[in-house]
Amino acid sequence: MQIDGWSATDNTPDKQTLSLFGKVEFLLREYKNASQPQPRIDLLIEYFPTHAGDAMFDALRRRPTPMAWPSTSREVVEIVRPDGTSLPVNRYVVSTINSRTLVLYWFQVHGRTVASERWAKYYLLSDSIRMNRSDGALVRLNTPMLDGESADDAQARMMKFGSRLLPLLDSYISR
Repeated sequence: MQIDGWSATDNTPDKQTLSLFGKVEFLLREYKNASQPQPRIDLLIEYFPTHAGDAMFDALRRRPTPMAWPSTSREVVEIVRPDGTSLPVNRYVVSTINSRTLVLYWFQVHGRTVASERWAKYYLLSDSIRMNRSDGALVRLNTPMLDGESADDAQARMMKFGSRLLPLLDSYISR
C-alpha cells in the first residue's frame, strides 16, 4: 500500500468491467504522492493461474483501459531495479481528444520479466512442458500526462515508482 512516498487506494471496477476479468485474479490500485503535485500512477496486475489460450495477451486488448485507446507511440524501454539491473518494458503514449496517458506494461512468467509477447508465450509453453506450470502475470502502470508534459518526464516519474515496485512483485508473483 506504500511505495516510496506513494500511498495506494484499492479500486473496484464496476460490474461490467469486472465481468471482463473472468476468473483472473487481479489487483487494481491508484497511487498518489501527497508531498508532490504530480498525477497519480495506476497499477493493474492480472494473474492468470493457468494459461487458457491467449487470455493473458488478450487482456491487453479487451479491457476498457488506456491500452484500448489510439497509440501515438510505442517502444521498449528499460526499467532499472534498485540493484542496478534493468528489465525491458513496453512504453505506450495513448491519446484521446482531451488527454494523454503514458502506459508501461510487461509480463512476468516464473521469475522472468519480459516485454515481448512472443517471448512470454514461449516461456509459458516451455514451462508448461518442463514444469507443468502455465501461470503468469501481466503488470501495467499508467499515469495521466499533464498539459505540456513530455512523455519522457512522465516516464521518469513512473520509472522511479516502478523501480521500487519490481522487488515487491518478486515476493507476490509466482516464481
